[in-house]
Amino acid sequence: MASDRRSLEKDVAFEQIEATSAHNSVPEVLRHLSTSELATLEKQLVRRIDLRALPILIVLFLLNILDRNAIANARLGGLEASLGIDDVQYQTAVMVLWAGYISMMVPSNMLLSIFKPKLYLPTVVIVWGIVSGATGFVQNYPGLVALRFLVGVTEAPYFPGCIFFLSCWYTRKELPSRIATFYSGYTLSSAFGGLIAAGIVDGMEGLGGYPSWRWIFIIEGALTIVLAFAGYVLLPNYPSNTSFLSAEETAMAQWRLERENDGVKDEVKESVFVGLKQALSDPKVVRDCPEQHLKNFTDLCIASAGLYSNVRCCLYELHLLLPVHRQDARLPTRPDSSAHRTTLLPRLPVLDYKLLARRTLG
Repeated sequence: MASDRRSLEKDVAFEQIEATSAHNSVPEVLRHLSTSELATLEKQLVRRIDLRALPILIVLFLLNILDRNAIANARLGGLEASLGIDDVQYQTAVMVLWAGYISMMVPSNMLLSIFKPKLYLPTVVIVWGIVSGATGFVQNYPGLVALRFLVGVTEAPYFPGCIFFLSCWYTRKELPSRIATFYSGYTLSSAFGGLIAAGIVDGMEGLGGYPSWRWIFIIEGALTIVLAFAGYVLLPNYPSNTSFLSAEETAMAQWRLERENDGVKDEVKESVFVGLKQALSDPKVVRDCPEQHLKNFTDLCIASAGLYSNVRCCLYELHLLLPVHRQDARLPTRPDSSAHRTTLLPRLPVLDYKLLARRTLG
């Protein structure tokens, strides 16, 4: 019994030492708060960051993907015929974007460590919106290739910049769910991109003397520019220099990240080129390099099969998002087929990819 009592006393003493040590590491402005009050303050802080930063980041990422993939829908609006280019030249214009994208991803994050994200990220969005919108006025193949390369260069800073920005605000435990939420913009773009393009292709052909494919670039680029200005208002900077938080919230934002680093402040004292060398020597960087999404080619394969109109081909981008039953699915199929009434869009027939491949490849 005595030994148990001594053991209990040691445990209590150890907990008191831990509590005292933790309390001493708390910033001066937060020391008047109890443990429960600190936890409440941290939850309020995270909620404020979620509501302020995530929505605008998601919307701008949606536009990022929308502008990047606009060329696939523009082809269905007559891009090749207007510019007099063939399939090989079109695919070159599609893929040259990634040359610019890959070349700018790393330098952009090096620049982000110098400039404030509240200014840098929205400015990048405006620049790519201008370049993407200018594609609607291109007159020849060299101009198309040049602008697509510039779209890749100007879009590249956004996605890695957002991931870096989120890592400056959220802990390791919180970060995965925020990145997943942010990446939902990709899915939303796939959902709405085809719908927007279908409306433009169907209803704006010849408007103002322009073919519909030009309006796809012009409208989506203009929308990007307009919404980018919201980023100047909503996006915060880093925890140490943001202005919309109170003194207690600012201290909490910095302290909770320092706790993960054993009290070491999240500051980089080495050159950015040291980090570049470390990244290039990491095998995971090469292993996890992103590949181009199949979205660039899905609707075009459907169009080349000659089974549906261009408007319906744009809408087939939605197929990957729809819960469908594939029983009795054949092409062509009746729009009101009872086999497909479980889809979110019941009048959109389900693709039979085997038949599609045979019709596309001959």
